[in-house]
Amino acid sequence: IIVYAQCDTVGIKFYRNAKRHSNQKHHKEAIININSYIKLNPECDSAYFYKAMFLINFYRYSDETNDSFVRESINMLNKTIELNPNFKEAYYERAYLFFIHFAYIEGFNQVWNDVNKAIEIDSNYFDAYYLRAEIRDNVEGNNEKILYLQLKDINKAIELKPDNWSVYDR
Repeated sequence: IIVYAQCDTVGIKFYRNAKRHSNQKHHKEAIININSYIKLNPECDSAYFYKAMFLINFYRYSDETNDSFVRESINMLNKTIELNPNFKEAYYERAYLFFIHFAYIEGFNQVWNDVNKAIEIDSNYFDAYYLRAEIRDNVEGNNEKILYLQLKDINKAIELKPDNWSVYDR
């Protein structure tokens, strides 16, 4: 993940500490540091984005079984998008979280809206095409039109990253 906005030179220290803690799997410390970053930079879109990513990592590597970390991550992604409606990665991550955790219960509208918005922002966004193909494969069935659209997304992903072999497994 790349820092998109260095909102100030003091706050970036907290981000770097948070990233270091996260890389060392010290997720609680990462979240404490990113919270400090947010306090210093409440209008910094990337601060909320990174908090969402740190929360997801915390959830992934902890023994937690409830979805409170995922919900809080989504709230942080919502704030990111509120501050920067063109933050494609926030749409992608929110689509992915909804797809994996909530879509079968709450429906797929949010997933579709977000993945399509990420592609609208960046028509060369490999991850979004790959995710959209995966969503089509898992939810829309196997009728001819859906298979055509899925193949179109896979072909676009291959065009964007021909050396990424995971696409060929689709």
